[in-house]
Amino acid sequence: MTAQNTETVFGSVKKDRITYFANKNWFSGGVVEDLPTRHVTMIRLETRRNWFLGVVLVLAGLFAFASGDAGILVGLLLLAAAALILWGAPTVMVNTSGGDMRPAAGWPWQKGEAESFVRAVREAVFGDAPTSVAPAATPPPQPQSEERSLAERLSEAKSLLDSGAIDDGEYKDMKARILASQ
Repeated sequence: MTAQNTETVFGSVKKDRITYFANKNWFSGGVVEDLPTRHVTMIRLETRRNWFLGVVLVLAGLFAFASGDAGILVGLLLLAAAALILWGAPTVMVNTSGGDMRPAAGWPWQKGEAESFVRAVREAVFGDAPTSVAPAATPPPQPQSEERSLAERLSEAKSLLDSGAIDDGEYKDMKARILASQ
């Protein structure tokens, strides 16, 4: 599958356009958005889990089992819902040049399709085809002038982390490179 003709449940990627189901979740198909690739500034894949709700449903399911024959069916339904919530939903986050963050969540077994969609969008937008989907793209290295101080470079790396352009591991790597170059 190339980025020129990729179709998944999260959307489709063409040569210069992305059709994306923004605000998609388990029970709604979301809103179809047609984005030019030049307007996409970032795309990432997250797995969202709700530990608190999952544990509450597990406990409720176990209590339902103890309430008798009718509780067994209710308990099984609650445990199945807890399993889905604890398994986690793959969530594709698309950010545009306008700063709009557009999430789309799928069922847990659709993670492969989410990875394919993210990979195809990255290939179409950034021209790269990563072997695995990373949580965030590393910004390209910028030429370092001698006048920039250590504090300025560290501050820039921290602002990239705060804006979500890089993740914590990428920030630590960038910080180590800055400190090693000093």
